[in-house]
Amino acid sequence: MNTPPKPHEPEPVWSRWIAYLLGGVPEVRTFDGSRVDVLTERYAIEVDWVKNWKTGPAQAVLYGAQLGREPAVILLTRGKPSEERYLHRAHTVCARIGVACWTWDTLVQPDATTIPRHVVGARQCKATM
Repeated sequence: MNTPPKPHEPEPVWSRWIAYLLGGVPEVRTFDGSRVDVLTERYAIEVDWVKNWKTGPAQAVLYGAQLGREPAVILLTRGKPSEERYLHRAHTVCARIGVACWTWDTLVQPDATTIPRHVVGARQCKATM
């Protein structure tokens, strides 16, 4: 996959693109049939649109436990002001339960040579407690 997805493309397309950029494997099945969106050497990553943030942290914890990886969530955004409330909620929960969390702006394409591979295209979630 050499071309980045368009901002309106569905989450599975973005998951495959992110896996490609991170050198990970997309859509890995666990022993119980669950599907990890992206598996890297370090992380089991759940990718979700930010408005669907609620299920991501729990899924990441499950996949991380099953596969011996650190749990992580990447939340896809489209730069809308209305997304900020979801980001705040997700960042707060992820910080509390120890899940790595990044935000991926689908309107901006990263330069993979200038960003560390474990956070290509993403910015670290920050929670205010």
